[in-house]
Amino acid sequence: DLSSMGVNVIQLTPVHTSSYLVLDHYDVSWKYVGKTRSNQGTKEERLAYFAEYVSKAHSLGMKVVMDCVYHGTAINSPLVTEHPDWYKYDAEGNIVKNNFGLPQFDTSKTEVQDYIINVTKFWVDNAGIDGCRIDMAHSVPLPLWAKLNNEMKKIKPSWIMIGEAFGKQVDYALPNKESEQQGVYGFDGVYDFYLESVLRGVVGKTRKASEIIDAWNARPSEHKENYYNMIDDQNAVERSATFAGGNSGMVAGMAVNFTLDGIPFIFNGQE
Repeated sequence: DLSSMGVNVIQLTPVHTSSYLVLDHYDVSWKYVGKTRSNQGTKEERLAYFAEYVSKAHSLGMKVVMDCVYHGTAINSPLVTEHPDWYKYDAEGNIVKNNFGLPQFDTSKTEVQDYIINVTKFWVDNAGIDGCRIDMAHSVPLPLWAKLNNEMKKIKPSWIMIGEAFGKQVDYALPNKESEQQGVYGFDGVYDFYLESVLRGVVGKTRKASEIIDAWNARPSEHKENYYNMIDDQNAVERSATFAGGNSGMVAGMAVNFTLDGIPFIFNGQE
């Protein structure tokens, strides 16, 4: 099993009712708990099943990190009608959506920040999760993530915050000025999309292996350990094992990831 391989953290994709199209931040999808569309069980049953999963992982010496989708919700989420003031609007009064068509929270509002923090505390209290992987972290200013990380570490010092920060992976891997006095970063780790792109290119025989050094040097010298070393992730539709270098190329890429400073990331199927 994964624990016998030395894996110490399981990072899940969203467990919520509609994956990244979040309807209810306080619910677990029936797909995660062995139910069917016609027999989804109760909300309480689904939560209990997930809590049991987390407990089992803990018994095997592994932490569980949830995929936390906090930049917004699905368009048909009850929050859109219950709290319309929680969202961003353009000059014409239309709700602002991201490039995936999801309504965006106005995270500058205290009510939204409190909601995000309370949702996260709920999952710690009711399921025992150990951290969050923040989806599209780059779309929200870093101070909110530092605030969330600080709040969660107060109740769970071992709390982990991972950021998916497209285009901001360097900035979001560094200390946030508002949290420096407390010694907590906005994130404990961030995705290294630069290294991932290079490794995928090397395995696909479209880039030179020497570019791995360039990706490595792009990381701040004092925080190189704060990055995910990966060759596949949920955004990469084509698995690296299907590239010109084949499965052996993917394995070689993984060997690089386990050699470099940082957080080796094994994507589902690579184990």
